[in-house]
Amino acid sequence: ESTAVVALGSNSVMNGLSPVAVVPGGNVYNGDTLASALGGNDNATVNGNTVTLNKDVNLNGYVLFYNAPVILDLNGYTLGADDSLNPGGYGGMLSVYGVTLTIQNGTIRSDTSAFPSIRVYGGGCINLENVQIEGDVIVDEDSTFQANTTLVVKGGLLSSGTVRIANGATLDLTNGFLSASDRRKL
Repeated sequence: ESTAVVALGSNSVMNGLSPVAVVPGGNVYNGDTLASALGGNDNATVNGNTVTLNKDVNLNGYVLFYNAPVILDLNGYTLGADDSLNPGGYGGMLSVYGVTLTIQNGTIRSDTSAFPSIRVYGGGCINLENVQIEGDVIVDEDSTFQANTTLVVKGGLLSSGTVRIANGATLDLTNGFLSASDRRKL
């Protein structure tokens, strides 16, 4: 089996990451375009609008989700980015605009404070199941952040939108924080 393994720009072992596939990111509107943004079939498999990672993947460009709901199953792997990522005008490593994105079973990691790991805006919704987020999450007004099972956020959860924690779910902010104002629904 051939793989596209590339060492990260920073010392990946010191940052706790193994060498991973480095991929360009891009605009996502279905499972196929998500798999393409993640580097293709070597890195991810597609079943309808569900995309499953086959290895750790490091982005060097944003991923913008819009137009159709997609499920990203991290499959125990890490989807990450370091400070070389270009978030474009979307303001996040993963940007969710006006659509529902479900992420499950793994880690989302951003090794920089220059941009959030996840930004949800334009009426978007992110559902997270058994996910650890290392980096900030920003949820803009009229958008929703939903924790369905166990969710660990090691960074800030900043919301002017709706934050929902499902019955029986756990939101662990031990190494993070929740920032909300009187306009925010919690």
